[in-house]
Amino acid sequence: MAHGDLIILNGTSSGGKSTTIKALQALLEKPYMHSGPDHFLHAYHPKLFIWRDGDQPMAFDGWLITVQDSKMVDAEIGSGGRQILTGVYQAIATLVAAGVNVIVEDVLWDKEVLQTAVSILHPYNPLFVGLRCSLATAERREVERGDRFPGGATTFFDRVHAHTVYDLEIDTEQHSAEACAEMIKAAVENGRLRTALKQLNTSYFAANKDNL
Repeated sequence: MAHGDLIILNGTSSGGKSTTIKALQALLEKPYMHSGPDHFLHAYHPKLFIWRDGDQPMAFDGWLITVQDSKMVDAEIGSGGRQILTGVYQAIATLVAAGVNVIVEDVLWDKEVLQTAVSILHPYNPLFVGLRCSLATAERREVERGDRFPGGATTFFDRVHAHTVYDLEIDTEQHSAEACAEMIKAAVENGRLRTALKQLNTSYFAANKDNL
């Protein structure tokens, strides 16, 4: 049985991923499932996420969120969190292997998590799409949405595209969600080369192993 199609959209929090995916689902002829780590993490109790205000070290297993002046300024992932994310990517791989088409929404800001995602998902020939916008635009969208803790857009902005390798990059500040979706749809239908995750798997991590 042929595996399903896999599209991965990566970008900072409030970078335009969700609205682009909704528009893309409407445009694509075949049905695509909208998934990603947040879809799984919402199934957990909030105690998985520990919030701290200040520099006092704290023991944690899931996520440790540092807050200053009522804004997120840093985030760390513990061993339990990494185990969960490994399961998330394996679950997505299982769906694709079963013939399900999936669009993944992700914020790949942690190098080890990126490596995990790449190692699990690259065999399924995904289209890896980077969605970019200015920090000012991401911060404005974060405020306008009102459903995210302030500071996420800034915290992840400089980290999320550090690997710099994509099959397709789109500026969500210059293009509407519908226009972004049209560009991704064209890439899918025109057989755009999908080499980014394979490049990351074979070269990027080897070259940056000392920084992981």
